[in-house]
Amino acid sequence: MGQIKLTMPEKISLILKMVIGSAVSWESAILFGSKYPYLGPISLILCLQTTIMKTIQFGIARIVGTIIGAASVFILASSLHANAWSLAIVMLVSLVIPLLLGADGIMLHQIALSVLLVFAFEHKLEGYGLDRIRDSIIGVAVALLLQQFFHPPNLTKKAMKEVEELPEILADKLKSLAVWLDAGALFLLESSLRNWNDGKTIANIAFHKNYENLSNEKFYFPAMWHAQHLLSVLKQHPLAAAL
Repeated sequence: MGQIKLTMPEKISLILKMVIGSAVSWESAILFGSKYPYLGPISLILCLQTTIMKTIQFGIARIVGTIIGAASVFILASSLHANAWSLAIVMLVSLVIPLLLGADGIMLHQIALSVLLVFAFEHKLEGYGLDRIRDSIIGVAVALLLQQFFHPPNLTKKAMKEVEELPEILADKLKSLAVWLDAGALFLLESSLRNWNDGKTIANIAFHKNYENLSNEKFYFPAMWHAQHLLSVLKQHPLAAAL
């Protein structure tokens, strides 16, 4: 499925949510004793998705992934030297068990990210792991509150509009197909295959007589272009004279 395109008002709403939410989550993290309050706004920005349901799903994956990743480092890394092999072992162990339990790709990404950052910063930044867990919860909570009460995303009208436009689009495509077929697409293919089967040359294949009577430029010229292109390729082929 294609990515949902936001309208200008929706983009402005998203910007305001990120600005307001970042400030609120930063101050909330400080209020709860965080030494690294920037972790709250990071979670908030990541969790602001196009729909409330997606925000909830990503928020849960973010919190659970952060807890599993940080806990894995606390349990395993203390007995290992800080190097690439240790990181690989801790990350593998922390990912395999959730995978067997049915974790989705988003959660696996969050687990791996938490393992990497906690593994790298826990010994340099005291309390980073616990702060990351707490601030992630704060950021997700603020994101959910903003999505619920501040200009909630509503894609129902957009979906209804697309559904209403679907019959018109389908009719347009069918009309294009009908004109293309009437322009001689099947006749051209049939003529080429017949001449090939009969051992005749393809150099003198003619267009369908209806070509000259078509006036719908929207559908006629694409059909003509494809037909002429096919004939041009066939006629220029080194074996064309023998076909």
